Amino acid sequence: KIPYSKKEYSSFKKEIKYLCKEHYCNFLNLEDSIPNTLWGTKTSTNSIGNNEEIDFMHFTGEGHKVFSKELSIIIKNNLKNFDMLI
Repeated sequence: KIPYSKKEYSSFKKEIKYLCKEHYCNFLNLEDSIPNTLWGTKTSTNSIGNNEEIDFMHFTGEGHKVFSKELSIIIKNNLKNFDMLI
């Protein structure tokens, strides 16, 4: 189960997107760039058992590699656009 309300999370993303537009920055939603299997795990916070659950705040080592590749592509593409402006 997601540790937050889907409605609140959707509202949060809309607010951040609005702030980016208002302050002339780019909004990038990269939440789907990491496959579910590459999220970290932690000890369950429920009282039912000692099971592992997905840690929505951390990637596995391989998840960090995937994310860094995604960011590298974004940075390279934006640097090309920046060079055109100079």
